[in-house]
Amino acid sequence: MADLTPEIPVEKTPPKIPDEALATLVVVGVLVLAVGRSLVAWAEGLDRRYRRGQLLAAYRCRHSWKKSDIRRLEALGVNRHAQKRMQRLAGRGRPVVAAQKPLEDMLVARINAFSLLAGPEGSPQERRRRFKDWPWWKHHVEAYYRGEYEIAKRQGMKSPAMEAEFRVGSALGMSASAIHSICAQIRRMRQEDELSANFPAETLADYERWMAHGAHVFFRIKRKIACAGQ
Repeated sequence: MADLTPEIPVEKTPPKIPDEALATLVVVGVLVLAVGRSLVAWAEGLDRRYRRGQLLAAYRCRHSWKKSDIRRLEALGVNRHAQKRMQRLAGRGRPVVAAQKPLEDMLVARINAFSLLAGPEGSPQERRRRFKDWPWWKHHVEAYYRGEYEIAKRQGMKSPAMEAEFRVGSALGMSASAIHSICAQIRRMRQEDELSANFPAETLADYERWMAHGAHVFFRIKRKIACAGQ
């Protein structure tokens, strides 16, 4: 006669995690939590610095504020001294304070500009417009000045320094005085830390190649030249 007694399921004991593995999991969990908190703190700090930078930029042009700037200044959350100045504004015309942009919009714009300047996509006109978004654009300006200075000197110009400032300014759509100021700034950096501003001399021909094809071609050419000289 068949046994009709129902089977009682046997409870399986879960496998025991070795102490070493458990300790490793705990350490990994603590590290993940610490990294997560660090990333949050970094992002918050980045946002604070970005907002502070927008405020400082607005404060620097406070003597040129107009009535049209009031809404933008309110959005930035200026201090009470600036608010008192806002009450006395009478000038008309376009605002001089830049419109507030979220940090994420700025980051996306910078990434797109970097990609445009570094890669083959895009037109020379687009690269020229975004040149100042390149992180080291001022270093390149000073390097262009040095390269054009040597060319002007070889050509026997009376004032090769002024000629170089004029040439670089004309190519970049800037004034000669702005080029002079940028070069002075980079020279001060070089005095403080030579490695922080050690770009080799470049010429406007290098600039034109970069704008025409992107930085990937420009730097590949420079590497070939450097290898040939070794």
